[in-house]
Amino acid sequence: MLNSIVKWAAFLFGVCLLFVIFSLQLIIFFSHDLPDYQQLADYDPPGITRLYSHSGEVLSEYAIEKRTFVPISEVPTIVINAFLAAEDKNFFQHPGVDLYSTIRAAIQSVLNLAASKRVVGGSTITQQVVKDFLLTNERSISRKIKEAILAYRISKIYSKHRILELYLNQIFLGNNSYGIVTAAQNYFDKDLKDLNIAEAAMLAALPKAPSTLNPFTNYSKAKIRRDWVIERMAEEEMITDREAAKYIKQKILLRTKRMLQEHGESFYTESVKQELVKMFGEHDVVSKGFVVNTNLDIELQRFADESFKKGLIGYDKKHGWRGPIDKISSSEIANWQNVISRYSAVAIENNLDVAIVLKIANNRAIIGLPNSSQGFIAFDDVKWARKNLKNQTLGPQLNSISEVLNAGHVIFVKNIEGDKYTLEQVPDVEGGMVVMEPYTGKVLAMVGGFNGNKTYFNRAIQAERQPGSVFKPLVYLAALEQNIQPNTIILDEPISVSQGKGMPNWSPKNYNANFLGPITLRTALEKSRNTPTVRIMLTVGLPSIIELANRFGVYKKSKAAYSIALGAFETTLMEITNAYNTVASGGLAVTPKLIESIYDRRGNMIYRSEDIICKSCTSDLISSIADGSIYEDAELPDIEYPTYRLVDTDTNYQFVSLLEGAMRRGTGAKANVLGIPVAGKTGTTNDSFDAWFVGFTPYIIVGVYVGFDKPRTLGARETGSTVALPIFIDFMQKACAKMPALEFAVPDGIALKAVNKRTGRVLEEEDYEVAKSDIIIEAFKKNHSWSHAFRDRSEENLEESIPHYNLGEILSTLDEEE
Repeated sequence: MLNSIVKWAAFLFGVCLLFVIFSLQLIIFFSHDLPDYQQLADYDPPGITRLYSHSGEVLSEYAIEKRTFVPISEVPTIVINAFLAAEDKNFFQHPGVDLYSTIRAAIQSVLNLAASKRVVGGSTITQQVVKDFLLTNERSISRKIKEAILAYRISKIYSKHRILELYLNQIFLGNNSYGIVTAAQNYFDKDLKDLNIAEAAMLAALPKAPSTLNPFTNYSKAKIRRDWVIERMAEEEMITDREAAKYIKQKILLRTKRMLQEHGESFYTESVKQELVKMFGEHDVVSKGFVVNTNLDIELQRFADESFKKGLIGYDKKHGWRGPIDKISSSEIANWQNVISRYSAVAIENNLDVAIVLKIANNRAIIGLPNSSQGFIAFDDVKWARKNLKNQTLGPQLNSISEVLNAGHVIFVKNIEGDKYTLEQVPDVEGGMVVMEPYTGKVLAMVGGFNGNKTYFNRAIQAERQPGSVFKPLVYLAALEQNIQPNTIILDEPISVSQGKGMPNWSPKNYNANFLGPITLRTALEKSRNTPTVRIMLTVGLPSIIELANRFGVYKKSKAAYSIALGAFETTLMEITNAYNTVASGGLAVTPKLIESIYDRRGNMIYRSEDIICKSCTSDLISSIADGSIYEDAELPDIEYPTYRLVDTDTNYQFVSLLEGAMRRGTGAKANVLGIPVAGKTGTTNDSFDAWFVGFTPYIIVGVYVGFDKPRTLGARETGSTVALPIFIDFMQKACAKMPALEFAVPDGIALKAVNKRTGRVLEEEDYEVAKSDIIIEAFKKNHSWSHAFRDRSEENLEESIPHYNLGEILSTLDEEE
């Protein structure tokens, strides 16, 4: 008996010895080409670069993998417990490999293979870290052996908390969620600290099969797995049985709102992204996890989007109907519920509803909608849809809805109320809009076209078009810089200018082809007269105009041609708006700024648009101003933005006064409805190809451009005043509600004098019998005479003839014009 026991003991010892030797050989063999696990010490996962509005709303995200790193010290205990219960209950006890779980998984895998099923994992959290960071997803015995070896070694070097930190930040949890922070946001729109037991259990349920268990797409399977995790937490005494029962009964409450704001910021954020790529390179933008504070104002952006789209739609409808999107056959009409799904992509792209006209009855169009319901369009809601004829003119008035719509037409519609809809179409015309802040140059809002879903071509900063009369005021500024006063008399008469040997004479004309005779410089600008503008250019000299255009950044390098005075050379909306912003900023140089500050993922500021000067600021206050986090009701310090002067203060105010007059009495007079001081100028190019408006108050500046991408006329009677200005007015009516009505500040070097606007004569008190409507307040430089005599080098005898004009004839001519 004893011999038998000894023999068995020797046999078992031999077997164990052989197993140990075999295991050692196996470990030695598979240890030769193991990856270096020391790299885990320098774990720096790709992060999410997020763009924020000036008030802190998330605008956009860029990432290779959407992941936000969180230290293990900041992970709630309930989240840690949920993952331990689901994935590795003995995590804090085993040395990286759970022998019992491994043997159990091996036996189950053998049984599965015999039944032609997949093998099971049985990996610990440490082994999953090894697989995710150091090995591939290959399912093989060799990979599992390497995994076990590395897991054991890692457990000897790194703390359990470090390993758990790596795991929870690296793991993929479906729904484009890498790591637990992003998963909490994507599934529940919550921070980790706000998760309850059921939500933590749901996240812990996902590693097993992230796609299959996605609660958005497989709710029932996800709930079964989540409930199992809750039960495991109760079994491990991480929660009470009462808590388990409570949360198992709960539905999975997924987030119902988008994490990103939806205010049409695509043009703005795409422009910011391009700036970031220029600064850091595309790889860093999608991997470094920058925090980018932009200057975008969510509310002003929404106002800009609404007003711009309203303006383009209004213009487009005014010029008629271009026809349906498509037409389907009568057999397809019978199956319209299925057919309409073909057009879902075009509906999403244009942010409009699509409908199919089923029949015309009682002067109504009965339409089928994507949700298989029906509605109708009344005749009154298609009356705008007259035929578009040549030169943007309209055909005759409609008498019946059938002149526009027929059964089978696929159309865009918009719901009015209930089942009543109106006919819509996507505008063919395009354009851009920019909203900026004077002095700082912050770009508060930007619209690059009607629809950012179709293209990221940003017409606000990329489209180069002729500015037309929007450029014209710079000619007058050049005159003011040469101390030509605003009451100076200028001829509005035909002029022919030699362009040099072999070139035909240039004979510019006014918009309405008539002439007013002698008028003041102010009136010439307010009424946007072309021939006086050319005379001023000839007097101040073409080099002065070119230098001014370059100084203001309208052109990078201007051509030396007379037509520059009337805005014949292309520029962008951003460049011309920023030129006006220099004037709105008191003559100081301003640079447009989309980005205010950038921080790295560790909170270090790595970029700020420019240094700010504040004598009484603390460093914390300066940072809060730079990143836009300062409270609106806080007492603001006296902040200065370093800059340099482009125009002297007095000349600049004279120019502001001229532009203010253009809004009160000139081509921008429609804006008087706003009831606030506004300075600005409309612009229209030859044949009405482009319509412009740029205007400003003491606290905001807005530029608008409208035109076709492939240039053609907007219509014979369409101008900056009829197309672009209404967009500005609509925007300002909304924006003014949150802004004060401030007057433009008058510098000390300016004298304000009463002037007869028709003759330019400065009035003394005894002259006030002039009609009140003829009196304006003019701005003069105190250190210069405000006499209106003017030597016009384009007409050498003009100076002598000034006193001899028949003022009665001048008055009657102006009356006819008005």
